[in-house]
Amino acid sequence: MAGKAQAWLVVAFTCLAALAQPCAAGSARVLAQTGGTCPGIIPACAATRCSIQEVDGKMQSVCERCSATYMPSTNSLNCVCPPGTYENDDKTSCIPCERGYYCAGGNQEMRNGVPTAEQMGWKRACRRGTVSNETATQAAIEAWGLTTKFSRARRHQDCVPIPGFSLALTSPATQSAALCPTSTYSPGFGRIRQCLRCQSGLEEDPADLFINATNPTLLPLVGNPKLRVDRTVVCKVPSGRYLVQNVVRDCKPGTFRNGFAYAGDPAARYCQGCPPGLTGNSSRPSSLDDCNIALPGVRYNGTAAPLLSQSGSDVSADLCPYGTYFEGGPINSTTNMTCKACPFGTQTQNMGAASMGDCMVPPGYYINLNTSAIAKCPNNVTYNGTQAGFYRETWTVWSDSSVQEAGDGSTACKPCGPGILSATTDIDERGAGNDTTQLVAASPFSCYIAAGWGVVPSGRIMSDQSMEFIGSPCPNNTYGVATTTNGLASSPCKPCARNTFSPPLSTNYSACVNPAGFGVGPDGASACPPGYYAAAGSLVPCLKCPPGRTTDFNSTRQTSINDCYVMPGMGVYDGNSTNPWNPSSVNATTTVLPCPVGYFSTGLSTTSVCTPCPTSGSTYSQGATSLAECTVCQPGYGYVSSLPCTACAAGTYQAGYAASGGNGDGFTCTACANTSYIFLSSRGAEPVLSTPGTTWRTTARGREECVPRFAQVGIDVGARLMNESFMTSAPSDAANATACINGCGAGTCCFVSFDYGYFNSNTTRCLRLELPPATSDTTFPLVYYKMLPSDVIAASSLRGEEAKAKSMSSGLYARCSATVAQIGAFTTLSGATGSTSLRQCRRSCDEMSTCWGFTVQSSGNACVLRGGTDALDLRTFFRLPTNTTGLNW
Repeated sequence: MAGKAQAWLVVAFTCLAALAQPCAAGSARVLAQTGGTCPGIIPACAATRCSIQEVDGKMQSVCERCSATYMPSTNSLNCVCPPGTYENDDKTSCIPCERGYYCAGGNQEMRNGVPTAEQMGWKRACRRGTVSNETATQAAIEAWGLTTKFSRARRHQDCVPIPGFSLALTSPATQSAALCPTSTYSPGFGRIRQCLRCQSGLEEDPADLFINATNPTLLPLVGNPKLRVDRTVVCKVPSGRYLVQNVVRDCKPGTFRNGFAYAGDPAARYCQGCPPGLTGNSSRPSSLDDCNIALPGVRYNGTAAPLLSQSGSDVSADLCPYGTYFEGGPINSTTNMTCKACPFGTQTQNMGAASMGDCMVPPGYYINLNTSAIAKCPNNVTYNGTQAGFYRETWTVWSDSSVQEAGDGSTACKPCGPGILSATTDIDERGAGNDTTQLVAASPFSCYIAAGWGVVPSGRIMSDQSMEFIGSPCPNNTYGVATTTNGLASSPCKPCARNTFSPPLSTNYSACVNPAGFGVGPDGASACPPGYYAAAGSLVPCLKCPPGRTTDFNSTRQTSINDCYVMPGMGVYDGNSTNPWNPSSVNATTTVLPCPVGYFSTGLSTTSVCTPCPTSGSTYSQGATSLAECTVCQPGYGYVSSLPCTACAAGTYQAGYAASGGNGDGFTCTACANTSYIFLSSRGAEPVLSTPGTTWRTTARGREECVPRFAQVGIDVGARLMNESFMTSAPSDAANATACINGCGAGTCCFVSFDYGYFNSNTTRCLRLELPPATSDTTFPLVYYKMLPSDVIAASSLRGEEAKAKSMSSGLYARCSATVAQIGAFTTLSGATGSTSLRQCRRSCDEMSTCWGFTVQSSGNACVLRGGTDALDLRTFFRLPTNTTGLNW
């Protein structure tokens, strides 16, 4: 009893230690009876992780944790391999199921006890589910055509065919694979029941020798290139077919394709043409042997044997040459392929003629039955009593009787027409017409007429319903074609225009010429009007004479420009000649102008000149036609009662006849106007002083040349012009201003100052500066005095208590010699700028009312503008020399 008690205590302690709960009464009893341990009942349970528990109403061993790689069965009553693994031979672990196998795992309902290999989990081969050991190689398993996509496969459905196989049977016990048959393929790794067929029209090339063995275990199938795996490798375009737009079609007759070709190969995309001149009628032609029919019009050099030898290099085919034909037919060793010659030497329009109907008479030819050969159409033979040429235009079949003739061709060829000849102008079209040296008459262009001839319709209709033409030479006063002219078109002789004439056989309208004195216009020639001319044969309109020239209305005196004479009142003129109105060189083109005033011309000659009126005479206007019109004088000249004209004296002028631009009668010399001066002194108006006018020269032409003999200085200038110490006092002439002025020397330039002296004890003074006149602008020093016009003097005006005269320039200056000291005594005009140009000095002084003149000290010096200052009751004058005509002013 003590021993049993001790055993119960041990069991109870073990149960409590393992399960932390009391053991069932039955458990202690079972263990005591069997005497087994938990690791022996559950071999794969982890050490110390097995316990006794009540399961399904009874005490059983329970594994709380299986060893690594194992998994517990239901209620943890045992440990088995999980799906996708199997137990190794050492029974120590579960290992992954390799590719080509599947492992369903251990029995999930396994209870206590040592499991069998099947209960622990078998490894089964994909083929037929046979149990295999772990030492079999994957290659050996896949040699049957089945494998898995990955390791740890769990089901037979995880088995798939390798590339080149399909599933034959699918149940676990019978599952197997089959090789893809001819013209199919399989990329593998899919549970397909049939291999994929090649695209319609694509086939397997028998020469590729894909595997067809019935026992694949004997073959190295894994990765074997002879398995039907890739459609691009297996499926090819067969001989006699080609691939277009992804559709396989048969090669057409006349083409062939030899051998299989990959679909991606460019050679699979087209069929090769038969050699030139060959075709065929085979279905799916696959070789040169299928090109066994010769085309019509083809000629071969060689025999039939090499032609059908599958080698295109020894086949030489070309077209039947011009002038031959061949009907064509099948090729065999006895076929006669020689092209046949056309009858009568006729020609074909192209090479490769296929029948005798292609034999034709070319343009420009006819069949001469006398010679049994074609001949050229004749150029010039007798036709309707005249010479004529012939031509023929079209290709005509040789059997047409209209092109056959036993003669010279005047019937078979078409006539150009009476008087119209022909020439060989068209290229001979035989043999492609490439030889431009061979010419025939093959068109209406071959027909021609010579220069000076014309062509018109004859009115006769030819047999081909065309109009007949007739040629003839052109008569007088007409003209024909300019050169030899080809073609059949109406080109009649054309009549010359009105009043023009031509000789026979003229070739151009330019042969129709105008007579002298007739100008050519749109409607012919017309007589030239007066003032125009035309040369014989000039073919131009009447030409107008140059300005100032004319002609008579007489065609015999209107033949050239030399008939254009100068009209009366006109004369030749050359501005480049020394004497423009009487030039040394004159012709019919020399300029002609109206004779100026003072000249006349009777004209009527090509060289008529304008002759000046004698003795300074003139005319009333330009364009005088005779000496009788010289009844007035030139400007600056005049007469009293009758001619001749003489020079107007100094102090007079004659401006010319009013109608000619002057302002007089053309012969009366008019005296210059008197000039009057007023002066206002501090006591009022002083006596008015008058002076006659004068001129610098005789033959004065206008009153603008008139200046007063003495001039009173204007009020704008001022009365005191110089330092009075340089002036000479003349007490004997101080009675009045007139006496003071008259005391000047006759031949001097005289500056006069008269002082009324109302603020100087009523004592008058007379002061004078007399200078000799100068005849040139180069005798320095010089004084220039601005002269006022004699008939245009401004009125006086009063400024406060001062009286000063105004003046405007006449543009004329008196020129006087002086000393350096004397010119230094003159008052300088304030603010004025001088110049070294006398013209500019004059212009500057003219534009200033305060300027009375200017001085020039020496050559190259600028002029000094001079003015004055105001002085009460001082009256200043400048008096000219008595005779001014010889001073060159």
